[in-house]
Amino acid sequence: SKQTTAVQKDLALTSEEANAMNLRLQSVAMNARNGVVNINDMRGALLNVNEQLGIATSAIRDDIVEEMAILAKTTNLSAEAQGNFAKDAILSGKNAHEITKAARATVEAQVKQGKLGLNVNKILDEAGQITGVMAANFGFSIERMAKALTLSKQLGISLEQTKGIQSGMLDFQTSIEN
Repeated sequence: SKQTTAVQKDLALTSEEANAMNLRLQSVAMNARNGVVNINDMRGALLNVNEQLGIATSAIRDDIVEEMAILAKTTNLSAEAQGNFAKDAILSGKNAHEITKAARATVEAQVKQGKLGLNVNKILDEAGQITGVMAANFGFSIERMAKALTLSKQLGISLEQTKGIQSGMLDFQTSIEN
């Protein structure tokens, strides 16, 4: 099929490897915890994660491919956020669905506590798009980034503004030490 050829080309697979990958993705789709995803969603998730991470491998774990396909289809999680959710799963060794569940539960608890009407899916997407030094400050943990993002929204400020406040506090501390 056209999709199998795309996977074969994008991941530099032989036709036998591409057929094996197709069978693997079909199996993941058939056994997915959510019945709304199909093999095309799985292919798309695999290719997207590879693209977002800047790699070309068929070795992305099945739980990651499945979860990214489900999130893309059911919550419209952006490609960039999917890449960072996948990175969290790879770096932590945790199951991708467990990461999503924990992050969602954290945001929902914060929203309930703050009595704010925040869109949980949008917060998860935004948390998944945090990169660079800020992501490193949170240990690349989607759950930690989602919690910080929710708290900052409850305060009516962005995470970027909290970074400015933090550096201002450090400057204040330095100035009183001198």
